[in-house]
Amino acid sequence: MERIAFIGSSWGSTNAGIIIAAIEPWYRSVAFLAGGISRSATKMLPEVNPVNFASHIKPPKLLLNGKYDEAFPPETEALPFYNLLSPPKQLSPVESGHAPPLEKRVPIVNKWLDETLGPVQFEN
Repeated sequence: MERIAFIGSSWGSTNAGIIIAAIEPWYRSVAFLAGGISRSATKMLPEVNPVNFASHIKPPKLLLNGKYDEAFPPETEALPFYNLLSPPKQLSPVESGHAPPLEKRVPIVNKWLDETLGPVQFEN
């Protein structure tokens, strides 16, 4: 129970995912894949606006986004989200569109989880 991570991808790494990562105390690491602060946040009430929760996410945070993401463009949605996050945090842009392919994201996420939660121990 000491090594639980939150991993949200696309819609799971925006709005509700941001709020869940901020309020649930058991996460020891957080990885947001292909996400950011969506444009719809400008119309939300303050008490449910992810902008107001982002800085309250305590565990180490990874934001992995495609450089050419058409759903959450880096300049307008991903980078503003990253700037709201408190340290420790890491930004990992990759050469892709919205959802980075598995061969690009899996090694980055696995490395992140090993660094923040410790490597997986296999028994013989």
